[in-house]
Amino acid sequence: RTFDTVTNGNLYQVLGSFFFGREHIIPRMFEGLLHEWHIDEKEAPMFVYYLRRHIELDGDSHGPAANAIIKQVTRDKPNALRQLYLAALDAMNDRIELWDGLNLAISKHRPARSSGRV
Repeated sequence: RTFDTVTNGNLYQVLGSFFFGREHIIPRMFEGLLHEWHIDEKEAPMFVYYLRRHIELDGDSHGPAANAIIKQVTRDKPNALRQLYLAALDAMNDRIELWDGLNLAISKHRPARSSGRV
């Protein structure tokens, strides 16, 4: 769906999709992965680097730059802002669908857990 938005969407739809569907959420999502999974940098140095680099780039550069662009191009254009937000909602729903589907696929191949009951 990302390629469809890039190919067929207008400026506001592309901005909404990329900012709210990626740049805005990736830093917090990746910080959560590092925190919740307790990833040992010695065991997976490239993966930890990848996550930290995205946290840095998206959180410190890309996200704020995209937000500034959004404010500039939608100023006094309520219809543009509406298009942007609808595309953002679609992008977030697509991301949820992607991760839910991945979780389901992984769950099908994961050994059953013991409930601990006797």
